[in-house]
Amino acid sequence: MASTLVTIEKKTGRRPWYRSPKLIRHGVMVFFFLFLLHVAYDHQVKGGGPRGTPSVEAYCPFGGLESLYQFLTTGGFVRRIEPSALILFAALVLLTLVASRGFCGWICPFGSVQEWLGLVGKKMLKKKFNPTGIWDRRLRYLKYVILAVIIGLTWHLGTLVFRAYDPFLAFFHLGLGMDEMPWAYGVLAVVLAGSLWIERFFCKYACPLGAVIGLIAKVGLTKIHRDPADCKSCNLCQKSCHVHVDFLSVTTIRDAECNHCMDCVVDCPKPNVLTLRGPRWRFSHPVYASMLVIGLFGLIGASQLAGKWQTRPPMVSF
Repeated sequence: MASTLVTIEKKTGRRPWYRSPKLIRHGVMVFFFLFLLHVAYDHQVKGGGPRGTPSVEAYCPFGGLESLYQFLTTGGFVRRIEPSALILFAALVLLTLVASRGFCGWICPFGSVQEWLGLVGKKMLKKKFNPTGIWDRRLRYLKYVILAVIIGLTWHLGTLVFRAYDPFLAFFHLGLGMDEMPWAYGVLAVVLAGSLWIERFFCKYACPLGAVIGLIAKVGLTKIHRDPADCKSCNLCQKSCHVHVDFLSVTTIRDAECNHCMDCVVDCPKPNVLTLRGPRWRFSHPVYASMLVIGLFGLIGASQLAGKWQTRPPMVSF
């Protein structure tokens, strides 16, 4: 069997799909997606509140940022936000400082949905529309404007102003609550349709959490490196990259749009031309996946041991 696989790889120049390093990333993506899907289903069936189950908002790091001002000034949280969201935001900041935008490319369930829809769209439509040029670059700044508006209004008003339009929340409401958040479901429909044509449509142009992570990731320790000595300048990496990172003009990729999916590392026809590296180490797919998963769960576990982890409102005694 092993000799057969070696023969296949020599003839085609490619590994079978089940031996591809990309499978590791999609396995991690599926794990976190199914976890949050389970949380969402449980919440819809059993309800929320102190006697119910946590909502997906308790596991959304962006909620921690939305409630940060109120926590620092009053010690409390914006309604519907639990301490777990703030802990996850703090964990995400630490993780991003080490692993850059790995959360976006490997963990975020809503990003995974968009990427999978992009694969479906590529099969259905036989091609994908992945825009380039000046307008694509300009539209990417829209997410920073959205971030500033959301944070400014939320901190000023003390309420979740984005909740009524949040496609992430609408998706994990599993088709329920359309009368509660019709605008969110409308935005979700646009995002899902757009993701069939443009890879990671919402991530690229409108995700406020992605904007925060992109800014922090600029100083992250891990970066994609290109070896100019062995590079053939075929530019396949840029053509296959969903954000069209300019690989050929630099040796270290510091683009805030790079989500460390590492597909460019796999797709490069010459091994070791593109590598993911830290200050002293080089990371393979399994090592990087382990760092992300263990790092995230390790920080959550530390908060649980400290007695700070809380995903539901506390019981009130009178």
